[in-house]
Amino acid sequence: MKRSVIFLIGLFSVGVVAAQEQASRCAQTLRLAQSTYESGRLQEVPGILQGCIDGVEFSVVERTNALRLVVLSYIYLEEHDKADQAMMDILNNEHFYAPNEAVDPPEFVALFNTFRHKPVWSAGIKIGGNTSYPWNISNYYVGSTSVGQGEASQQYSFQFGLYFEKQLFGDFFGAPEIAFTNHKFSYANEALSIDENTGENFGRVESVVSQNWLDLNLLVQYAFKNSVETQFFVTLGPTVSYIVGAEGTLVSDFRGFTVTGPSVDEKDRYNPLNYSIIAGGGIKKKIGGLYLLADIRYKFGINNIIDSSNRTNIEQTFDYGYTSNDMRIQSLMINVGIMYPYFKPKKLAIK
Repeated sequence: MKRSVIFLIGLFSVGVVAAQEQASRCAQTLRLAQSTYESGRLQEVPGILQGCIDGVEFSVVERTNALRLVVLSYIYLEEHDKADQAMMDILNNEHFYAPNEAVDPPEFVALFNTFRHKPVWSAGIKIGGNTSYPWNISNYYVGSTSVGQGEASQQYSFQFGLYFEKQLFGDFFGAPEIAFTNHKFSYANEALSIDENTGENFGRVESVVSQNWLDLNLLVQYAFKNSVETQFFVTLGPTVSYIVGAEGTLVSDFRGFTVTGPSVDEKDRYNPLNYSIIAGGGIKKKIGGLYLLADIRYKFGINNIIDSSNRTNIEQTFDYGYTSNDMRIQSLMINVGIMYPYFKPKKLAIK
């Protein structure tokens, strides 16, 4: 058993040494090919490099550098089909490759630009937080003294979803999203009734509202001229939201007599479909073969989300002295996410 272990360790060591020697040999081969190219013996360059290009000894960067020499050799030898194939090999080897226009010959850059080298599409996931505030359109109340006395406060919540991105034209991209969004806010009114003897208001009701929405964000994104590593963008577009659930947690106090209970389902109070506009911006940062991203956006509600025919919830009205105002929801949202770009290089048709 001991001899078998020693044998396997020795065999593994021999394999590691052989791989290192092969990698070292290919590094020397790349230097030889560079020297051969610079001396003008272009027809020899592809043959010198082919064995190492086909093998596994080159790193991604070394293989790209080797293929670059092959492309340049074929360009100047006027073997255009072979130059095209070698350029395609570069793009398949290193998806984020871009020539250095300050160093690379114009012919090389021109050939590169005859290929589709940007992602065909990108997809990913986002998760984030939001703070929401109800923008009152008109007041509704139960107690006669309650009008104009209520105050709403923002609450913090979350959202998550999937998104897709595809170039439309130039620097404009379609960037639709589908997201689950929870909005929360609170409402308090400290004038539910009036003391007939003193004329003072009394009674307090407080409600914390939680709404669950399924959002379809039909966004368009404009990407600034940035590097492959870092990209800034702005985004704008409409949102269609479908209510999937809502509840209110209420507490009422009438001169020390407190009314409380479990959350009350109030989904029927809201219009099933509601509409908003999103505007924002963000940044994408390349990490390996993926992009990490972060964005901040403002979601401006367009329509009244309350269904006026179902405004009154019997339990909330009679047990707590509460009903809902007409409102639009405004939200400030922050997201982080990860994006996978899908590449499929191809030769573009010459117009």
